[in-house]
Amino acid sequence: MAEAKQIERDQVQDIIGLTPLQEGMLFHYLNPQDREHYFEQLCVWLEGDVQADLVQHAWNLVIANNEALRSVFRWQKLKSPLQIVLKKWDFTAALHDCSQMPAEQRNNFLHQLKKDDQRQGFDLTEVPFRVTLCKESEQKYLMMISNHHILYDGWSNGIILSEFLDAYQHLYRNVPYAPGIKTSNKEYLKYVQSQGKAGQEHYWRSYLAGFDTKSLLPAFLSPSEKEEAPSIHNFRLPAEQTLELIQYVRSLKITLAAFVYTAWGILLQRYTNSADALFGTTVSGRTDKVRGMESMVGLYINTLPFRVTAKPEETVSELLARMEEALRVRNDFEATALVDVYEYSDIDKREGLFESVLVFENYPLNAAMQDEEQVIRFTDYEMSESTPYEMLLSIHPGNELNFQMQYAGHKFPLEIVTQLSKHFLCFIHEMIMRPEALVNELHILTEQDTHRLLTDFNRSRQPIPIQHTIQQHFEMQAACSPQRTAIIYGQAVLTYEQLNKRANLLAHHLRAKQVEPERIVGILLERSADAIVSMLAVLKAGGAYMPIDPEYPADRIKHMLEGSGCKHLLTQRNWLEKLDNADIETVLLSEFDFEKSDPGNPAPINEISDLAYIIYTSGSTGKPKGVMVEHRNLNSFIYSFMYDQLQAEDRGIWQSSLSFDTSVEEIFPLLLRGGTLVILPRADVLDINRLVHCIQEQQITFMSCSPHLIHQLNGRLTDHRLRLLISGGDELKWSYCDDLHGMKLYNSYGPSETTVAVTYYECLSPTKGRIPIGGPIANHYFAVVDRLGRLQPYGAEGELWIAGPSVVRGYLNSPEMTAEKFDESPYFPGERMYKTGDLVRWLPGGLLDYLGRVDQQVKIRGYRIELAEIECALLNCSGIREAAVLAVEVNNGHRTLCAYYVGIQQSESALRSYLQERLPAYMIPSYFVHMEKMPLTVNGKLDRHSLPAPAMQRDNETRCVAPSNEIEQQLLRIWQELLPTERIGIHDNFFEIGGDSILLMRMHAQIDILYPNRVSITDLFAYMTISKLAQFIGEEGAHIQSGQVFEGVVLPQVFFTRMPDGSARQIKHFECAEPLYSKLRKLAQGEGLETHDVALGMFMYLLQQASGQQAVEVQSIVSRTDTVVPIRVDFNAIEDFFQLFSFVKEINNGKWTNGSHSLQTAIVERRGGLPDTTIVPLFVKSGLISNYSALTRSYDLILEFRETRDRLEFCYEYSRKLSQEGLDHLVLGYNQLLADLVEQYELLA
Repeated sequence: MAEAKQIERDQVQDIIGLTPLQEGMLFHYLNPQDREHYFEQLCVWLEGDVQADLVQHAWNLVIANNEALRSVFRWQKLKSPLQIVLKKWDFTAALHDCSQMPAEQRNNFLHQLKKDDQRQGFDLTEVPFRVTLCKESEQKYLMMISNHHILYDGWSNGIILSEFLDAYQHLYRNVPYAPGIKTSNKEYLKYVQSQGKAGQEHYWRSYLAGFDTKSLLPAFLSPSEKEEAPSIHNFRLPAEQTLELIQYVRSLKITLAAFVYTAWGILLQRYTNSADALFGTTVSGRTDKVRGMESMVGLYINTLPFRVTAKPEETVSELLARMEEALRVRNDFEATALVDVYEYSDIDKREGLFESVLVFENYPLNAAMQDEEQVIRFTDYEMSESTPYEMLLSIHPGNELNFQMQYAGHKFPLEIVTQLSKHFLCFIHEMIMRPEALVNELHILTEQDTHRLLTDFNRSRQPIPIQHTIQQHFEMQAACSPQRTAIIYGQAVLTYEQLNKRANLLAHHLRAKQVEPERIVGILLERSADAIVSMLAVLKAGGAYMPIDPEYPADRIKHMLEGSGCKHLLTQRNWLEKLDNADIETVLLSEFDFEKSDPGNPAPINEISDLAYIIYTSGSTGKPKGVMVEHRNLNSFIYSFMYDQLQAEDRGIWQSSLSFDTSVEEIFPLLLRGGTLVILPRADVLDINRLVHCIQEQQITFMSCSPHLIHQLNGRLTDHRLRLLISGGDELKWSYCDDLHGMKLYNSYGPSETTVAVTYYECLSPTKGRIPIGGPIANHYFAVVDRLGRLQPYGAEGELWIAGPSVVRGYLNSPEMTAEKFDESPYFPGERMYKTGDLVRWLPGGLLDYLGRVDQQVKIRGYRIELAEIECALLNCSGIREAAVLAVEVNNGHRTLCAYYVGIQQSESALRSYLQERLPAYMIPSYFVHMEKMPLTVNGKLDRHSLPAPAMQRDNETRCVAPSNEIEQQLLRIWQELLPTERIGIHDNFFEIGGDSILLMRMHAQIDILYPNRVSITDLFAYMTISKLAQFIGEEGAHIQSGQVFEGVVLPQVFFTRMPDGSARQIKHFECAEPLYSKLRKLAQGEGLETHDVALGMFMYLLQQASGQQAVEVQSIVSRTDTVVPIRVDFNAIEDFFQLFSFVKEINNGKWTNGSHSLQTAIVERRGGLPDTTIVPLFVKSGLISNYSALTRSYDLILEFRETRDRLEFCYEYSRKLSQEGLDHLVLGYNQLLADLVEQYELLA
């Protein structure tokens, strides 16, 4: 900003300090973004004998009589800004003449004249005041008076205009003009400074106690689309109703202001869904304690908050009397600076106290307009003012009560502003007509409003097949397409016939165990084909399945099993330790005989009102709660939307946890449509490169996942067949999906209590603001209500109540909670509804905008979390007296949990370990902050805004060690970008300093850029510190640089086909059953071996015999997950089979230095230009591979070994360059070798 022009001392009449309000306006002026604020433009139309020279002279007389109109401002290089009153100011009015223009051109000229004047603004180092006179006709002139509000207030407008008319009259009649001497503004400043702040603070702290949420009107448009000038909407209360209003307030002995303020407060309460509303009101500030103040020109007004609170049993007249009394008490504190009032409140000072301001424009302009004896007179006027407030409601009393809404057009659409004005007038009318009605009973909505909300926005109806249960729908599909592929899981493929058979076998077993309708059967499994079989089997048996994530802590699993009364559990042997000696009958899927003949579909025994499944969600009482979903609920979800979106040719991915109801969306609609479900292991989901590869390789067409996963996929999907993508569980942002092409993308919404999802919004093209969640699916009905269950106006926030066939039965064994959240709908007769606790609002077209929660429930990475459950767990920890948990945003908008506690300070690792025994991993806070005491509001509540940011907190128990090499430095930079923790050392655990699975995926993507295909997601879980991960990366690099290649096995040409494509795969299964299996196991045990040592040795011997090579190399994975051990055997040095088996065992156990390495490294190693007749074989022990699909790029023949209680299973997966005949020859040869080995061993014994 340029240096202000110097003012000579003899030009200065006075130097005055600024009032607090003037200082605030100067602050806005000095901010370039706010400089246009407080520009005022008053246009008055003059009629009569208007002479331009007399107008100029008259204004000079007015300016000479009012020091405010000769004031400039200085602030540079000063401790405090000053207002300098000049002795004289040479003023010249601007003159224009448009009287000869045609009407349309004249109107355009006047409009542009006003716009140009506003755009010009003011320089406060010069007098911010000017007058423009424009001749419209011989008898009509426009006089435009512009000023910066820092000079004077609205009441002053009436004073200076009256003085102007008086001065013009004197000049016109050539009579001397001698106005009286006015009191200096310095006297007013002294009065303001004399006010006792102690009394002000006590009053305002008490007045604002407990108010901590700003009253915001419904905004729709983007704040970035700022307009140059505010928009204007005028409306009025007709003369007849105005007369009734005046009579009514007189009868109550209250002021008009008290009535209008109260009506606006009630309106704000309804629109903000609150019993408490706060808005700004202007007070004149003119006091009889300053002599002659009624005629002074200056800025004396003040803007102060006015609060309207609701009491349940209060009538309209009682509320009005209470508000009148509140105004009367406030009069004594009207000189309090607004900046001081901010300090006395609990509202974030940066946000301001209020959004809307009401102004009574009762300055004396009307009297001047009605004076017929003047030579010139004012016939009309209009006022334009730019303020920092986004809604300014001016009230103009008269025969009609006129209102002008000046609003931020870039934020509020005209439809909302018009609706606000309509509802405001509706409240005024209701209050006059029903003075003894309870305030809560006042109506705001018209019949047209109600019809729009309940009928127009809830039109979608369609028939759905509800007469069959879910298992019956599946059985019909299996009968229609028995040979279609139903499931792909690694190398395993199940047709619909095979899937139905396995489910039937297990279902008959369960029914024999007295599983029947309403009987709950637990499923403790990871994502797998067995999990699908289990779900279908439980349903076929007639029971309801309850999914349990094996990653849950034992305490939570115990609560679910005991709380549900579950007596049967389907699981695997390796998860039995989670059961903590629970009294429950288990079925181990790995040991169940699925090879028996199909017993057929069990006879149906279910009604559609029977339970289908129980899914547990986080609970506010400190324990998870079970949501009971019936068959008809699941039917409704599937057939109301999803079924029609899918085709029998679709291939979908199952990537979510079985205990998360997204799995229901991934599994059932696709299987009931006849599609193919590809089941992914955890590592494939977390590694974005593997996931993309799987989507492309498996030709996936349908996927349902979280917005965070969509964000990772954004821009990575190029060569794909994905046509349908569903986002759900958390907020989807346009930036997450702006580079997805060739597919339909839906943003969905739905609590577990309404069966997965009840809205779907197709994201067609990016727009400003949030992505809507859509409107109700077919046969569902939504009501958006306030805290008292009243319908909210269009655009106003409220709680979403959902009615329709997807609304579940309730909560398991919790009738009180069920009664609290479920009820008959008051708006849709005959329909049962669920009160979601989600805050939403209606958007144009019957769409919904999701705004947050009524309670403390949050969504983190798609998981629904009750913060109270975590707080409860913390309070049970010894030494903790108080606890609070918040969802906080850290780097790049990433949301995570932060726990604050009062009590004995404990290490983060100790607290984390304590919670890990009681809560799922997704509910463990990333940060723990010890507090001496919790911050409280003046009302004694926890002040969540004042809790410190977790970025500044760091557990000092681990010494922060700096990186020592380039790899560690690179990893540190990546961690610093992802994590908000200030100090990161190379020995810090990623998950203990704020990391989570989403950030882990981002980290992997960045590492993969630096070290392509070097590190897998599994490796990141294994090496959780920078030090260990850097060492691992270095070792892997050494392996690759060593030139290590697959040696391969050369087979005769007869083993191969003519197909050049080695990427296509075939699978062949073989079982080694009793008695051969028992003999093999006895052989191994007798020689101190594992069965897999024998199986691997014989596989190598088979390949040696087939190839004729003396040395054979096979890659093996038998001891550690994803760890490949290359085994090379020179058969010239082997004397017998037992030497071979012992050698294989020793290498796998690490006795020899053999260059073991990660599976990821093996995948990227060069095949060394191997000829077409060379294969690279791999021997795998089942369960030790996290990414089976990735193996097919490097290995031509994979033999997977699986040992159960009564048999061995072998699965051969092979490249199609190997012929069917050749592979059969190998399989038969291997079987014969095993049989011969056992026979020879028995003879020796």
